[in-house]
Amino acid sequence: MNDNYSETLGWDLGIPAQESASDIFILIFCMGKPVYGPHAAWSQTRIAWSDLDDDALFVARKGTAAWYAVSIHSDDLPSGWQTLELRTLAASDSDLYALASRAVQLLRWRDHHRFCGACGGETTGSPSEHVRHCHDCGHTFYPKILPCVIVLVTKGDELLLARSHRHKQTDQFSLIAGFVEVGETLEQAVHREVLEEVGIQVTFPQYQGSQTWPFPGQLMVGFVAEYAGGAICIQEDELVEAGWYAVDQLPKVPNKLSIAGWLIRRFVTSLGKDPEALITGW
Repeated sequence: MNDNYSETLGWDLGIPAQESASDIFILIFCMGKPVYGPHAAWSQTRIAWSDLDDDALFVARKGTAAWYAVSIHSDDLPSGWQTLELRTLAASDSDLYALASRAVQLLRWRDHHRFCGACGGETTGSPSEHVRHCHDCGHTFYPKILPCVIVLVTKGDELLLARSHRHKQTDQFSLIAGFVEVGETLEQAVHREVLEEVGIQVTFPQYQGSQTWPFPGQLMVGFVAEYAGGAICIQEDELVEAGWYAVDQLPKVPNKLSIAGWLIRRFVTSLGKDPEALITGW
């Protein structure tokens, strides 16, 4: 991800016919993490089309090159091979991270829908699209994403930051975020989530951008909104603390690889401050 944030994915996501893909690369995962061999770059493990496992899932293609993903059990991890956290990959190569993000979500979808949720029958895939069919009852299952809103709330030259119970970096603050409920618009979710988590009202929510987030499978939809009233009262089962911070007195915040960090950097820049001076974690 760069400071412009709106990037072209750069790949064709249509499943190729055999004759249209002459360079086949396999992406290996174990327990949802990319697996690296000792001699080849992760995205450049080349195989012959004839050696492509029937269980491999198409991920993306570019020109005559196509990438497929497979998942192996930890007991089958070859000697000398190692797993890598997706977040680490994001910090080193945003293109590979986007490829890995799509792959891991497709693998998780396939594994969760090997059997029909309606009748329990076994499902099968399709050679032309990502779908699982139940031939017993006729149900079909497509990959799904979970929409979430994430909002930077401003009050003059201050912004609202909160610290969550769930974040691994216990000293890092971030923005208010939450899943969109059934029957809600994105804007309604912004108002509800901010009110639920910190007890304040906001106004003028404005869409800024979005980011795929494979932890486990969200689409993060970013907004900026203005403070409209109320005093901070945190939802204690979600947050440790929350408060208003001036841009020159910010605590540790997410880095620019996440949409939270990107939104914060834009706000800091808009006030004439240097975003590179921020203390960042993940």
